[in-house]
Amino acid sequence: MWEVRDEPEMFTHSRVMVWAALDCAVRAVRTHGLPGDVSRWESFRDHMRREIEANGYDAERGHFVQHYGTTAVDGALLLLPQVGFCAADDPRMVATVAEIERRLLVDGFVMRYSTDDGVAGGENAFLACTFWLVEQYAMVGRLDDATALMERACATANDLGLLSEEYDPAAARQTGNFPRRSPTWHWCGPPTPSEATAAGRPTEGEPPVLPSSRYPDPAGSGRKFQPDRPEPATGRFCEDTPPIRPRR
Repeated sequence: MWEVRDEPEMFTHSRVMVWAALDCAVRAVRTHGLPGDVSRWESFRDHMRREIEANGYDAERGHFVQHYGTTAVDGALLLLPQVGFCAADDPRMVATVAEIERRLLVDGFVMRYSTDDGVAGGENAFLACTFWLVEQYAMVGRLDDATALMERACATANDLGLLSEEYDPAAARQTGNFPRRSPTWHWCGPPTPSEATAAGRPTEGEPPVLPSSRYPDPAGSGRKFQPDRPEPATGRFCEDTPPIRPRR
């Protein structure tokens, strides 16, 4: 996912996405009656799970890892419950979140990783990772943490409601690629903390089904936002900004 310019590794998130593709294919046959070599896919899917749990999980520390053979974590691990690999409140995931908070939560925002990526220079917090942590908090019932982090992340948008790839909290400025669809989609798209909690905690192998309703839009502008949030760059409220719709 992160285009690391270093030695090739078996990244846990990437291996989980292989598992997720196979799991979707199996469910397409088993649940929806589509044709396919389901026995072969199930066998490969189950093999992938065993591989990931043996190599992408640090049994001594109790958390998932960035890639096989390391103890480091990265922000992409926050997506494991969203594709149904494990439940959001699985003890392994709870420990992973704690490790991400310890290593990657810097000045209130989530870094994508803290390891060397083969690229000179530093970088700032990744907003997509920050929104993934919002969703994780919400799904395990940490509503106060989810709300506070959501408000902090949304407040980084510019006066048009656009978000960048990264954010530098020390300089209070957007950095990286701009505009960036991924964090903007999360602003428009993720459920409120109470909605995510109401959606329930999925069982293993079943991705969460989140409600379609979003943050309130009392001004009728088409924007989905926190209505009492001032724009950091201008101090204006954001009711008058144009509609922003994610591409589905």
